[in-house]
Amino acid sequence: FMPPTAEMRYTLAKVSAEHQHYELACDLLRQLHKEYPHYAELPEAYLLLAKLLHEKFNNSREALETMEYLALRFQKHPRYALIDKFWRALGGKPKEDFVL
Repeated sequence: FMPPTAEMRYTLAKVSAEHQHYELACDLLRQLHKEYPHYAELPEAYLLLAKLLHEKFNNSREALETMEYLALRFQKHPRYALIDKFWRALGGKPKEDFVL
């Protein structure tokens, strides 16, 4: 079962995470960007996904990929500083870090 809207998926994922149903929360949020690329809450949804992947499943690789998606596509988002900080904490490296 997959809820029919992005809003329902994100809301259900938040409630699932609050009730410690972390796998369900992650399943609801994965691939959200492909099905709802213009969903206004996508950055917040993916922040939650990355946090769950990293903290509850010790899956830093997928968390880093999720945060990299956000860091590269949402640079004008009001919470970009948080996105960038978490991405770097997971090992993300912007291109400008490689300039000699």
